[in-house]
Amino acid sequence: MVRKIPLRYTGTDRTQLTREDLKRADRCIALDRSEHYPMIGEQFPEWQDKVEYWEISDVPLTHPEIALPAIEAKVLNLLTQLAK
Repeated sequence: MVRKIPLRYTGTDRTQLTREDLKRADRCIALDRSEHYPMIGEQFPEWQDKVEYWEISDVPLTHPEIALPAIEAKVLNLLTQLAK
């Protein structure tokens, strides 16, 4: 609870991305290009180059103590950009 995010907003199950999710989004972000670019290409080829990739590898390639602060920094930067 370091970030004070209630546990009811978290979960261990993955949620499948849909074409409707992509259509409704103003911005699409994936973490690791090497993992997600091919997956997006297989499922949603027209979106493969429209997604912004943050180049943060998933576990086990990047330890959470490194990945989570990197993700937080990207999110805070995004919030700053959106506020302008």
